[in-house]
Amino acid sequence: MGGKLIDDTLDIMEAIEENKPLEQILEIFKKQEHSGYSKSLIRSNVIMFSKKGYNFFKATHDGKWTKENEEFIQYVINREQSTITLPFDALPKSFVKQKSLKQ
Repeated sequence: MGGKLIDDTLDIMEAIEENKPLEQILEIFKKQEHSGYSKSLIRSNVIMFSKKGYNFFKATHDGKWTKENEEFIQYVINREQSTITLPFDALPKSFVKQKSLKQ
């Protein structure tokens, strides 16, 4: 991950830790002008490394927020903070979908 993505992630996490209003955090994120892959990386880093990142993660989600989204995020939030990798066999079965590599 590039330096800008790390810096941007840390800016968001700092704002979250300082208990800034969600609207202000979203404005910081908007000014960073992330989309697609970089947006996904920022969101993933925040939810993985900040126990307070839930509201940001949910607010920046594209599309409908589903029960599966909620279950997965609660799983991530409640895991041990020292866990950096998330092996697929540790995930609840509803999160792991079998897909062909040819798709």
